[in-house]
Amino acid sequence: MTSSAFPAHWRKAVDTGDASGFTNQDDFAGFFRATSMIRGCFDELSAEQKSNVVSLRDAYPSVNEAARRAASQERDASPRFIGLTNLARIPTLADLKPELAAIEAEISNMPRPDPWAKVIDRHNAARSCGK
Repeated sequence: MTSSAFPAHWRKAVDTGDASGFTNQDDFAGFFRATSMIRGCFDELSAEQKSNVVSLRDAYPSVNEAARRAASQERDASPRFIGLTNLARIPTLADLKPELAAIEAEISNMPRPDPWAKVIDRHNAARSCGK
């Protein structure tokens, strides 16, 4: 599924693998970030669309690497306190809020299992055993 928020040339790139509509390297890098596996929509794409995105990544490795570096720098821009030991000072709640928000954002993007799947499977299994 291609995001409806994508510009037309991004949707065309996802659907056909055509990179002719990109206006500059920043536009292309933005596309790679939006279709990434981390915080992007890659998992929501069809198999054919995933193949098109991977082909574009392979065809334009320098732009893809620039997008990865930018995403990494963005993640590293905020201080991380959780998991650190031997801190010079103990972080305050105000210090931890950006990190907690980033962690909550990562968690919200994780796929969630269907809470009813096991119940439905057990019910279906019980019904099929008697047949």
